[in-house]
Amino acid sequence: MKTTMAAVIGSFVLSTLVVAAGNATAVTREANTGTVQVCADVPVRPQPSVRRIQCLLNLAVNPATFPLIPEDGQSGPATVAKLKLFQGCAGLPVDGRVGPRTLAELEYWANSGSYVC
Repeated sequence: MKTTMAAVIGSFVLSTLVVAAGNATAVTREANTGTVQVCADVPVRPQPSVRRIQCLLNLAVNPATFPLIPEDGQSGPATVAKLKLFQGCAGLPVDGRVGPRTLAELEYWANSGSYVC
């Protein structure tokens, strides 16, 4: 039986989601290649929620570089500042907006097991 990479990734990601009382949460899971961290947003929407962005930022940026921000769904000054720091570290235009390139980099760094800065 031939298994596609997308099916393997899809089943792995689905197996790492944890939802409690309708709220998604970050999960750390050991995989063959190391630690994978996932920020789940349920249901999946075309645009990521602020809460998901906050979670991804917390996983992508070293807390020693910028303290953890609350994952409260409110896009306040700390969220925007951390997003701009992330964009600068990732070599992206620093505009404080989460477009397709920023989102792709956030997903990559949050799931990489290392920090962008």
